[in-house]
Amino acid sequence: MKRLVWIPVLVLCMSALAQEEPQVSWQRSEPPIPAEFHLFHSDLAFNLPTAATIRKHEMQFEIAHRFQDPIRSGHSTYYGLDSHVNMRLALGYAVTDRLTVTAARSNAFGNVDLRLKYRFLEAPGRIPLMLAVQGGAGWNSTYHDAEDGQGGGWSGDQMQYYGAVILNTMLGKRLGLGLVPSYVTRSDLFDPSDPHTFSMGGYAQVYLAKNFSVLAEMNHRVSGYDRGHDPVAVGFEIETGGHFFKILVTNCVYLNPSTYLAGSEFPAADDQWRFGFILTRLLRFGDGSEEGVRQD
Repeated sequence: MKRLVWIPVLVLCMSALAQEEPQVSWQRSEPPIPAEFHLFHSDLAFNLPTAATIRKHEMQFEIAHRFQDPIRSGHSTYYGLDSHVNMRLALGYAVTDRLTVTAARSNAFGNVDLRLKYRFLEAPGRIPLMLAVQGGAGWNSTYHDAEDGQGGGWSGDQMQYYGAVILNTMLGKRLGLGLVPSYVTRSDLFDPSDPHTFSMGGYAQVYLAKNFSVLAEMNHRVSGYDRGHDPVAVGFEIETGGHFFKILVTNCVYLNPSTYLAGSEFPAADDQWRFGFILTRLLRFGDGSEEGVRQD
């Protein structure tokens, strides 16, 4: 009899355990956080910009080298690595997630560069699209006039202004493509007629792994002055946390936009390739975390 009394008690307990916990209707449901849209990881191919930007209040330090002597110069200059170097130092700051301001200096003509990049459109989809614009000015602080060979001081002849539209897309998950039409004033510093250059640049980047990719870039003059040859660069990119490390071979020794857009004196030929590299470091303050411009 006592056993029969316990049966309904056990049934009631099992029924209570089987019931789901009631939902609290007054709790506010959190909306899902949308995934961040991005295409290229770095904000720079080799010389041409991508549409990517760093995050608000982040800073990015950049150091880049282009070696003057070609690789074919052989062991006498350690394949160009012992030769004179064109160097660029740059520091960028993200005013917002979309707007980055960068100041830089290259020892080629003592070019001091200030530029702004604004990312204004992202269109996810089967063939995604990202658009940005870039504009800036370059002051060639060590420019020497062609006639009297004198420099020093400031004059309007030392200034160059440029702008570009940046279009990026991604085919599949591994191939990124970029198109960058650009315009620069006074592209020949030694011509008093103040020539200009309009060019169409492009690049392709293949991500072979999450943190490793190969990259090719070219900038073709459409109209105006150029130095004789289109700049071409090929190489690879390694991404490690807050670093991007790029190794390249190129026929162009210029780094800042206002000098690079006028082209190269050297053809993209076997005996004219030169080594170069770019190292960028992302600087974040506040939470101590470190990561790349756009991580997958």
